[in-house]
Amino acid sequence: NPLFIYGPSGLGKTHLMHAIGNAIKENHPHMKVMSITSENFMNIFVETLQRNQGKLFRNTFRNIDVLMIDDIQFLESRESTKTELFNTF
Repeated sequence: NPLFIYGPSGLGKTHLMHAIGNAIKENHPHMKVMSITSENFMNIFVETLQRNQGKLFRNTFRNIDVLMIDDIQFLESRESTKTELFNTF
């Protein structure tokens, strides 16, 4: 289930996201938790597509229990990346 944390720059959203990830790892060590920026997510997506490794991308992200994407608003204009993200979940 998605959780969106939003607000003006500089209020600590990224810090909160990392704290949530750390708490999940501490309380549920068996869970796979990934924290990534939208830019890195998009770069990984593009690189795997260019290498014809779309299946690897999907398998990687579908095997994560908790995926936290910072600055997800930057994916707004990236239709194929958005589609892949939403199809992943």
